[in-house]
Order: sequence, then C-alpha cells, then structure tokens
Amino acid sequence: MIWMLIPTALAQAVEPPPAPRYLQDAEIHTVLLETDWQQCVGAGMADLTAPVSFRIMPSGDVEIITVGAPDPLAPCWSELLSALRFREHDEEPLVLLWTLGIHDSVAIPYPAFTAERRQLHPFYLFIPPDASPEAVKELLEVFEVTD
Repeated sequence: MIWMLIPTALAQAVEPPPAPRYLQDAEIHTVLLETDWQQCVGAGMADLTAPVSFRIMPSGDVEIITVGAPDPLAPCWSELLSALRFREHDEEPLVLLWTLGIHDSVAIPYPAFTAERRQLHPFYLFIPPDASPEAVKELLEVFEVTD
C-alpha cells in the first residue's frame, strides 16, 4: 500500500511554479473607462488636454506621479485615480502614461495609453520544444541573458 503513495508524492514535488500574473492592456483599459471623469468637470471649463502618469503597484493600488491639469481638475482627477483598483499582479510597479481631456465641458478619457513595462525575462517566454539550438542561442542573445 505504501508503494502507491510514493509516486503521488513525487509527482506533487516536481510540479512547476505557477506562471506569473501580468496585467493585460484590456484589463487596464476597462478600469480606466469605468470611472466617471466627468464629475470633476464644471460647466464652461476651457478645452484642454492633460497628460497623466501613475503607477499600478503589484497590490493593484495606484500611486499618482503627475496630473497635468490646472486646479480644481488636478486634485479631483488625482483623487479619482488614487481610488482606482486593479487586480494584483506579479510585475514591477507598472507606470502608465495616459491622457484626459475636456472638450465643450465634457471629460474625454483617451482610449489609448502607454504602459512602461520591464522587458520579460526569457524564463517566462515559451520556447517550442522543436526550436533549434541556433534559434535558442539567438533568443538568449537578443534578450541579453547571462549565466
């Protein structure tokens, strides 16, 4: 009876670690566009474009870097940004560059953003089992992997 337990225990011991969890651009986009940015915009406000940058921490919390808008927009939009919650992830703090705007007293959250991500370590990239040694060597050179 004991001999049946050993293979099971060995199989559990060699289980690979879970894959890292990365935030997908679509997830970030959804959270950004779910917020009511209009609540900070008053009637008759001048048209403007405001560059925004913030960090999404691994916990999912947001840290503001800059909101390039005049008062009272900057503090209000900063408060809304600080209240955003993303899911937990395994990346370094992820810096986002984004734009909010106003046109005819209507808040316009731009649909595009730039995420400044660290380059993925090749350990997390899938290399097909039939890849030639030359192809693997080239990948290691491209990603500057050192032993």
